[in-house]
Amino acid sequence: MKAQEATQAGDIPEVVSLNIAWPNWGNAAQDMPSLVAICDQLGSILASLEQQRDTAQRDVSQFNSIKQWWNGIKEANEKMADLDRIRKGLKRAFDIVHETRVAFTQGILDGIRQEADRLFQAIHPGENIGLEELKMEEERRGSVSQTGVFHGHTDIPPQAVAPGSLELPLDLIVLGSAIIIQEHPLLQKLREVITRFFDIKLRLRGQPIHVADGNVITIDNSRVHMDQLTLQCLNPGSEVSRKWSEAFHFIEEDREIGTVRVTSNKADEPLAHVPRDKFAYLHPETPIGTETLGQRYAESRETLTIRQPAFDAELAWRFVWRDTKISAQVQDADFQQSVETGREVFVAGDSLEVDLRRLQEYDPASETHTDKSYTITRVWRHNRRAGEHNLFS
Repeated sequence: MKAQEATQAGDIPEVVSLNIAWPNWGNAAQDMPSLVAICDQLGSILASLEQQRDTAQRDVSQFNSIKQWWNGIKEANEKMADLDRIRKGLKRAFDIVHETRVAFTQGILDGIRQEADRLFQAIHPGENIGLEELKMEEERRGSVSQTGVFHGHTDIPPQAVAPGSLELPLDLIVLGSAIIIQEHPLLQKLREVITRFFDIKLRLRGQPIHVADGNVITIDNSRVHMDQLTLQCLNPGSEVSRKWSEAFHFIEEDREIGTVRVTSNKADEPLAHVPRDKFAYLHPETPIGTETLGQRYAESRETLTIRQPAFDAELAWRFVWRDTKISAQVQDADFQQSVETGREVFVAGDSLEVDLRRLQEYDPASETHTDKSYTITRVWRHNRRAGEHNLFS
């Protein structure tokens, strides 16, 4: 009877399309064949109805998921709107603090500039030397823009030297009693020679210079063409090379200096940049044309097993390197001091990671360079081996 009502209502087209001859339900119990026939008709569409039911159930589940997702988006948008209002408020507060800080800092810098000008005038009266501008660059952390006045010129900015560095500006050089400020051919030539001089020195890594032919030298089996002036400066017997060597001996004694830069206001990059571990490359070497042209230096990072340390800086240490027993003097003053003061304690099996410099001589018989002596220019790490007895116990 319920099926008949649904059919007559037209809500289930599949049932309506069967055109079922419904019985008189009052006498339906006596008309079993009609009821069986109706059941057979309904059975023919059962699978289709079950499929529609399952599809409807999936649609309901998907709808619930979409509804939950949509509600999440709405909540997130509301939170974003709240956060944006907070962000705008914080931005306004930041702008106020930033402007106040900049004004306060600039006031301090203005006072420094005025005091610097006063000191310049007191030390150099009437020479037109001082600071024209000293201001904070707002977009760069920890930076101050400086513009100096030197005899009316403002194109040579003062440069703050970083801790542990030595910077040599070449824009102001004294030639007799005249001070050269504007661009001059001599400055350009000096920049070129200095750049090439240091470049070749660092590439040689302390090795003697080998002149192959005329103004051609060889570095690691490569031929490098040099101008006559630079070649003369590179000659260890020249006054230029000797002065630089003396300077780097003096600089190396100051443990606070970690790098040397030669700069020029006309060049974007430093003319020369020499870190401390390469100071030794600028030390005196044998002049060109002497009997030691067959010598060279080789440097590499190595691990050396300690056989016998030395407490005296003048004595050589004993190591095992690549299954070979060698002796080497340690030139790392900081490490040697830690040894002499007892901060470094050694046990059997300890090793050192070092920069090892090897003096090599050419052997015509074997046509190869062989190691003649060893020097440790820097100790990077002391590798301790636990569980062994102290070498001095």
